[in-house]
Amino acid sequence: MTATHKHKTLSRLLAVSLGAGSVAFAGTEAYVAPASAPSAPASGGLWNWFAGASIGYLIDAETEMYHGHIGVDFSSNGTLTHSLFLEVGYAEGLDVSYTNVVTGNFGGNGTAPRGNGPGLDTGLLALNGQLEVIPVTLNYKVEGCITGNLMWYAGLGLGFGYVDASYTGTLTGPTFPAVGRSFSENDTVFTGQVFAGLLWQATESFEVYTGLRYIYVDDPELSDALTSASLDVSLDDYLAELGFRFNF
Repeated sequence: MTATHKHKTLSRLLAVSLGAGSVAFAGTEAYVAPASAPSAPASGGLWNWFAGASIGYLIDAETEMYHGHIGVDFSSNGTLTHSLFLEVGYAEGLDVSYTNVVTGNFGGNGTAPRGNGPGLDTGLLALNGQLEVIPVTLNYKVEGCITGNLMWYAGLGLGFGYVDASYTGTLTGPTFPAVGRSFSENDTVFTGQVFAGLLWQATESFEVYTGLRYIYVDDPELSDALTSASLDVSLDDYLAELGFRFNF
């Protein structure tokens, strides 16, 4: 085979190869990875637990009150957070007094009418006492953002309160010698509260709050066994408080 013939043959093979490669390339589509869908913005987590405590001042009673609580954020839409929490409070040293005229059989020569029997004694009962109050409430709270890490909150709670009273005093009258009185009484009553305030998120897991709450404690049924006197006690009050909370 001559050199010229070899050259023509190689040229034809090269042309056929290039043509086939062009056809193959033309028939192949380049693969493009599909774009991933953007992730939905994360919403507030559900069932985020928290616990905290506060110290406050009862404005009318002029004494301190302490609270501790544990609860859970059960709903959040990015604007408002809704929570439920159980709270226990404690206050002592609430001063109360009672002074009233009473009638009964106090061991004297009474002249007050008593049907067909001997007369009853009339005296003045003067008592001073101190109360201890332990409210337990289940509360609902809603929280929203003002700006940055500054939040507002508001809520209400219902429950019961244990009231323990210790009284000392005297019973005096013209027909019997003075009688010293010292006794304790307790009762469990309905309790409710409403509250609102401001909250600062120091970190993701720690926050400080301050606020005002109105506390309603139903009047306990307290009485003196000797005179059967009903000791009226009103425990409604406003509380200014400062507290902290840990988020888990």
